[in-house]
Amino acid sequence: MIPQPIYNLSSISSLSLAENQLHGSLPPDMGLSLPNLQWLLMDVNLFTGPIPVSLCNASRLSILMFSNNSFSGFLPMNLGSLQDLYALSIGGNQLGSRGKSNDMIFLTSLTNCSDLHYLSLDCNYLSGSLPGYIANLSTQLTYLTLGRNQIFGSIPSGIENLVGLTALGVERNFLTGIIPVGLGKLNKLQALALHTNGLYGQIPSSLGNITRLFALDLSENKLQGGIPASPGNCGYLEELFLHRNSLSGEIPNTLGNCLSLEYLYMDHNLFQGTIPSSLGSLKGIRELDLSHNNLSGKIPEYLEKFHFLEYLNLSFNDLEGEVPKEGIFRKASAISAYGNNKLCGGILELQLPACPVHVYNKRGKSHSLRVIISIVSVILFFIMLSCFFAPFYWKRKLRKNPFVSMPLEDLCLKLSYAELLRATNGFLLENLIGAGSYGSVYKGYLDHNETAIAVKVLNLQQHGATKSFNAECEALRNIRHRNLIRILTSCSSIDYRGNDFKALVFEYMPNGSLEMWLHQSGDVQHPLMNLTLIQRLNVAIDVKQQLVTQRLVIFQRRTFKISSHMQDLKANQIRQMDGKMPEFT
Repeated sequence: MIPQPIYNLSSISSLSLAENQLHGSLPPDMGLSLPNLQWLLMDVNLFTGPIPVSLCNASRLSILMFSNNSFSGFLPMNLGSLQDLYALSIGGNQLGSRGKSNDMIFLTSLTNCSDLHYLSLDCNYLSGSLPGYIANLSTQLTYLTLGRNQIFGSIPSGIENLVGLTALGVERNFLTGIIPVGLGKLNKLQALALHTNGLYGQIPSSLGNITRLFALDLSENKLQGGIPASPGNCGYLEELFLHRNSLSGEIPNTLGNCLSLEYLYMDHNLFQGTIPSSLGSLKGIRELDLSHNNLSGKIPEYLEKFHFLEYLNLSFNDLEGEVPKEGIFRKASAISAYGNNKLCGGILELQLPACPVHVYNKRGKSHSLRVIISIVSVILFFIMLSCFFAPFYWKRKLRKNPFVSMPLEDLCLKLSYAELLRATNGFLLENLIGAGSYGSVYKGYLDHNETAIAVKVLNLQQHGATKSFNAECEALRNIRHRNLIRILTSCSSIDYRGNDFKALVFEYMPNGSLEMWLHQSGDVQHPLMNLTLIQRLNVAIDVKQQLVTQRLVIFQRRTFKISSHMQDLKANQIRQMDGKMPEFT
């Protein structure tokens, strides 16, 4: 606690006790015992109790700093009598009535402080509406923060009279109404925070007139419409936050003029169209989030060259084409592209499907082209041989035993929804190993034997998902093959929310898919994942033999004349034919 003798030093003009661990309350007569005070700095301590009303008796007070303590009670209404008041900071306390009265009346007394430059009331429990006479505060006021309180109502239209403002914050309150057009007249404004309120309407184009703005946060409101096409001279703008509104339209090309941008968040909106090429001029961008929109087209290649980019989120859009592999795209932990079903390629950690292989006749590629042509020629030669000899082999085999059936193994493993939920850590996104139109596949571990499994969870909201589930169960029940993943069990149940839940449980195959082994790019980080030419030929021959088998089955159906009952029996048995050549879907 502050030693009592200090309050007896009536000649003190400046008292700074900031950033310590002092506690206790201030004496009610503090302003009477220290009448010559001009500077009083007590911020960042552990003080409690009310702010003494007697401070107004120290008529020469110009600096009052009480922020980041635990002061409580009402704001002194007589501070407006301090004609020399230059800065008042009481943010980060527990001041206010917590909704029991209009605390904003306090601002009335401050209209008499003509030299007031700094006013911070944020992070308290102040309630009430912003009065219109806030526009009568000193035109010298440069810093005004009222954020993180319980203020409601609208932003007064006369606020543009505070022409000296460089920072304005009313974020995290209960404000409604539109953003006043007059804010565009505050041409000295450098930081504007209106986020996390209930503001609606459109973003006024007048904000583009604030040419010195370096931080603008309008996120988490109910704003609609597009971004103004002419944001003005935004050369100083470093931070732009527009996320979680209902903004729509295309991303304006003029954003490319904001050359100083480092943080751009536009996620969770309704933006559409392509990512404009003009954003390629934002060389200093550090964080870019365009996720959860309706953006389409390809991922711009210029993002590879953004050397300062540390975070990129493009997830849940309608982007397509190949994902770049240079720059930030080398770091799977720094980018997100989930929910774009038309994307392909990229680094292996993104677990995206391989892109279609295109052969281009470019200078310097002639040798590779000759190698590719040679390999394709050899493959075609062996396929032609298999096409010639395979029908004779299979015809002879089918004559000996036309209906070969594999016994169905008993599936004793039974898993509930709760067990699958536990095995996949609640279907955690980090365990997602693949996604398709009818569902997602998660990696998991069974508790009783730590067996790795792959759980395919059906998206029952997708049209045809239930039909797909039934068809897949029927197919996997009848087919056994050494190259097909073995199904362990299925689960048809109800989740904890009462919704239908259907899933298939497979053995987890740690080495990836055949597609990943066949289509590898030149800079793959796993050089051991290569198939030899013979292995690739075997794959091609197996596929071709399956096609031949299907043709023979059709041939048999046409030549064998048996009763309709026997035809049905035969069709069922054909589906269980020798699993060396499974039917590919």
